[in-house]
Amino acid sequence: RLAGYADSLEQARSIVDDVAFELRSYLEGLEEDPARCEAVEERLAELEKLKRKYGPQLSDVAEFAARAAEELGRLEGSGEEAERLEREVAAARGDYQARAAALTERRRAAAAALGERTERELADLALDKARFVIAVAALPAPSAQGRDRVELRFSANPGQPLKPLGQVASGGELSRVALALKTAVGGRAAAEHRRTLVFDEVDTGVGGRVAEAIGLRLLRLAEANQVLCVTHVPQIACFGAAHFHVAKEEVGGRVAARVRELAEGQRVRELARMLSGAEVTPAALENARQMRGAGQGRA
Repeated sequence: RLAGYADSLEQARSIVDDVAFELRSYLEGLEEDPARCEAVEERLAELEKLKRKYGPQLSDVAEFAARAAEELGRLEGSGEEAERLEREVAAARGDYQARAAALTERRRAAAAALGERTERELADLALDKARFVIAVAALPAPSAQGRDRVELRFSANPGQPLKPLGQVASGGELSRVALALKTAVGGRAAAEHRRTLVFDEVDTGVGGRVAEAIGLRLLRLAEANQVLCVTHVPQIACFGAAHFHVAKEEVGGRVAARVRELAEGQRVRELARMLSGAEVTPAALENARQMRGAGQGRA
């Protein structure tokens, strides 16, 4: 029964003998080189070190090496890149300077013209001695809006130096300067930039002809804007498209402000009260009707 296995073992022995012969031939052909062995072992150790730092696989080490080589190439060419960028910066600076200089010229011309127009408007608003200048000065450093700092300067009386408007103008003067400035701008600019304009104390210290001039200018501004004006002067109030009466009253033990819109008849009576005081006389009513009619005619 085992004879068949014996044949198989004989064949296996023959194959093992062949392999052994080949191995002996291979070993006899090898030359012993301790230096080469040491070099290989050092390289293997170095590869293990790289794998620990940049791995975990050798493919990861190779990928890092490629990225490092690319970055090195950019750094070695950074001098040329810096020169290119410097040329671009110089060109951009020159373009900016040219455009900023042109803008400064236009600003100064516009500031001079607008300042003169505003002064003429102020003369009709009981500020005929006032001076108004739009100053264009250089900024210490360039900005996205150019090289200029624009400042509104004002002097209400002769002999007073021009100073920043916000520092020297009273509330009434500030309102009238704003009204004059808005009126002087006028035209296309006002139509393109519709806004809500609020004027308070614009009537301080004025009456009669000057108050009427203020009312007409507010009416002109209202053609392209929504204008709200707090006033105690009938010559101004008569021009409004709507008239609201504001009064304080006690409600539930607390003082509150009440605002109500006046009908046309109520408007005339309120104008008469503003003209004559607490007692509304027939003459004041008639004067108020004429004033209201004139206001509606101008509107």
